[in-house]
Amino acid sequence: MRRWLERFFSVEGDPRWSPLVIWLAGLGLLALGLGGVWTGTGWPRFDPWWHVVPLTVGCIAIAFSRRHPMIALGVGTVAVLADFTIGGSPGVLLVIFDLLFTAFRIGRPTGRRVIAVSVAVAFVTVLVLIAVLADLRTGIAAALQLTAFLVVPLWWARDLRQKEELARLAAERVELERRRADDLIRVGELDRQRAVQAERASMARDLHDVIASHLSATALQAGAALARPADAGADRKTLESVRESSLAGLAEMRSMIMLLRNETDPDEPVAAPPRLDRISELVKQAEDNGLRIRFAGDAATVPAAVDQTAYRIIAEALVNAAKHAPGSTVELTIDGADPLVVRVENTAGSGAAIHPALSAGHGLAALRDRTAALGGRLSAGPTDHGTWLIEAIIPGGERVRS
Repeated sequence: MRRWLERFFSVEGDPRWSPLVIWLAGLGLLALGLGGVWTGTGWPRFDPWWHVVPLTVGCIAIAFSRRHPMIALGVGTVAVLADFTIGGSPGVLLVIFDLLFTAFRIGRPTGRRVIAVSVAVAFVTVLVLIAVLADLRTGIAAALQLTAFLVVPLWWARDLRQKEELARLAAERVELERRRADDLIRVGELDRQRAVQAERASMARDLHDVIASHLSATALQAGAALARPADAGADRKTLESVRESSLAGLAEMRSMIMLLRNETDPDEPVAAPPRLDRISELVKQAEDNGLRIRFAGDAATVPAAVDQTAYRIIAEALVNAAKHAPGSTVELTIDGADPLVVRVENTAGSGAAIHPALSAGHGLAALRDRTAALGGRLSAGPTDHGTWLIEAIIPGGERVRS
């Protein structure tokens, strides 16, 4: 029953049915002889069907109460007072019930305050008049009727407003949580994209380190072959070395491009970053470039980042020695303790002119940044006894792993 009444009086319901149902109910009550409810208290008697006039006016007001609740309530109040003067009828009481309920539920805060004050004043005034002009029994009956038709609709409308407000707040909270979840997803996606961009930028910075030694070796070997007299055996050996350096550089370039494009076939092998276990290949390549290498030390097991960085430092130092001091003697020392210490020291060479493309100066700067990122330091410069020294000290223990 309560659910049906809430649906009947709901704002979302069809407003055409409410006045029609109340009007028919009022006619039915009049047909049953329930008009003139106040005639027993001294009111003059009128024909019961006169109550149809204020009932009809009140039902017309109900039809417009959803759009103009306060105006409709004012019209309905006039109809109720007119009906009261001719004895009163239950149908008109239903009218004021509906109008109070609607106005208090959908009206503005100022209008609701006016309604509450007006109902309180009317309630007290009627009770005082009845207490003065009538007996106690009549006063109690009037108080119950006033409570049912004036106080109950206000209480009911207030209860529904609170429920609707709680439902609205719950819906807003759900929407906020949904937006927050969407924002977290977007933030996570942005973080992932930034991480990918940072990784790609790092890989792009390492591109010089990956292929510079191979390209420089190729250019140096080709230049040396052109500078010396023609010798079929030596030229063939130089071409083989050039071919090996070119293929190695192409393999690493291809691997880097596939990683940058993120289109690597899982079944297709990708060249692994070189480490210190391939130091012998670097030494052989440097000797093919005309350097005399004296290698000492032990490449102990260190974290992968340290291992790869140390390899790149040695490769860059040997390439620089071949470019700037061709034919020099190079002392290569690796101390595998923690920290890892790499020293590459070369004597002065022939001082041949270097093409600008072979001396851009980016290699050591990039390696210095990589070493600093691992908590180490890299220095490069001349020594007091006329040699050139590149020294790197890189933590190889817990500082790197963390």
